[in-house]
Amino acid sequence: MTALEGLAGQGELREHHLIRALRDRDESVRQRGIALIERLGGRPSAQLLGVLRTLSTDRSARVTSMR
Repeated sequence: MTALEGLAGQGELREHHLIRALRDRDESVRQRGIALIERLGGRPSAQLLGVLRTLSTDRSARVTSMR
């Protein structure tokens, strides 16, 4: 279990956690961040959507295949 999953499980996952994860150097962290966006509920902010858009050209196939 990752820290992100722990936060999500406790209902404490916030958008700023995901933004940080999506900007992480580790592709597996970026991948988990993408997978957990749905757990936030509600409408994502423009900032989160902007960071997510940048991942469409990510150098990792693991990340870009999450679309």
